[in-house]
Amino acid sequence: MTDRRRLLGLAAGLSVALGLSACATGPNINTDYDRSVDFSSFHTFSLASDTPQPGAPPLTWQRVSDAINRTLQARGFTRSDTPDFAVGFTLGKRDRIETWNYGPYYGAWGQSGGGWWNAQTHVRTITEGTLTIDVFDAKTRRPVWSGTATQRLSGPVSQAEIDAAVTSVLAKFPPTSGN
Repeated sequence: MTDRRRLLGLAAGLSVALGLSACATGPNINTDYDRSVDFSSFHTFSLASDTPQPGAPPLTWQRVSDAINRTLQARGFTRSDTPDFAVGFTLGKRDRIETWNYGPYYGAWGQSGGGWWNAQTHVRTITEGTLTIDVFDAKTRRPVWSGTATQRLSGPVSQAEIDAAVTSVLAKFPPTSGN
């Protein structure tokens, strides 16, 4: 029975460690694109809008806009009034509720009486922020690429977090056969 208790304790400890390590990772990145587009012809860009979206904090919006400009220029693209592609972005935030329960066997193992009566359900509210960057063909005005970064937020978003999200998303633009 002692081996079973150790195994259950180890399994529970491992799941907690994996859960905490998931919190420490960077944003979750997803991209999609129009496979019929020749992205090698894209050299110049502009922003689709110079006005913050309704409800977005203006300073955060400006910081994201600046980060997109810096990142694209660092990757060799040139900002232009007659661009090959236009870049738009949206910011979002949502709360979701997370629940988990280790069951009746987790509780107080190693203490007298075992853990049979200590099943507890844990509930917490998680705030997730989402940055979506969309690329449009400037000639056709059609969307050709989209990238999204989603990450758990724990307070105000720093410039470093914005830069990391923008860099992570735009690392997959233009798409290659691997992304």
